Amino acid sequence: MQIYIAQNGQQLGPYTPEQVRAKLLAQKIKLTDMSWHEGIDDWITLSSLQGITLPQQNTTVSEVSTTQNPISLNLSIPVVYAGFWIRFGAWFIDQIALTLLDLVVILIVEDSWTLQIISPLALGVFYYSLMESSRWKATIGKRLFGLAVVTGRGEQLSIGNAFGRSFAKIISAFILGIGFIMAATSQKKQALHDRVADTYVIRTRP
Repeated sequence: MQIYIAQNGQQLGPYTPEQVRAKLLAQKIKLTDMSWHEGIDDWITLSSLQGITLPQQNTTVSEVSTTQNPISLNLSIPVVYAGFWIRFGAWFIDQIALTLLDLVVILIVEDSWTLQIISPLALGVFYYSLMESSRWKATIGKRLFGLAVVTGRGEQLSIGNAFGRSFAKIISAFILGIGFIMAATSQKKQALHDRVADTYVIRTRP
């Protein structure tokens, strides 16, 4: 059995169940770190995996064994960062959704010229921020493509972190889109706004 864990945007492992418990005891990994196993569509925290519990404080590393809270999981994939083209596909789907939302706003506020100009940008910021800080950790487009946005520790974004990432996209756009293209060239597939917000876009399924 091999167990992979996402921590600080990097793959840890593979580990045996005994090693996982030993690392929990040594506080080298945390129950809030993200993990994945076959049969689920998204990365979840170690605390959400059945059988993963922190050993008693008076337990030593040498006492950690498979007889204590055994883990019956079958993990087989490492953290996979989402590249440029799959992110582009997700973005295209999101633009369709945002266009429909913007049309609704224009119909509602058709007498407000200023709001019609501001609404596309405002809708985009709120759409990406609220969706990517939700339990989905993804927009509609990213969800369809099996992607998720996580922090450097592999955790769900806070609402503040998500808004910061959304506003940082303006910087990526202002430099002729180079900030977005960086996702195709960086080792961990981070665009400029990912680096600014310390976030990663990962694949949640093979």
